[in-house]
Amino acid sequence: MIHYKVLAVGRSDPVEALGYVARKLRPTDAVCLGIYTRYKPDMLREDVQLLEQGLAQSSA
Repeated sequence: MIHYKVLAVGRSDPVEALGYVARKLRPTDAVCLGIYTRYKPDMLREDVQLLEQGLAQSSA
């Protein structure tokens, strides 16, 4: 399973959305996040940090 559109085009809080997805993931699942670096060159780094925060939230 690939989970996509998890950030709801900015309508969801990223940490909450990624925490929710993390709670639903199975060991073989993947999450697909799009990035657009034209205006935010560090977007990939930011997405990884948000994912880490979501994972921490999901285990709390």
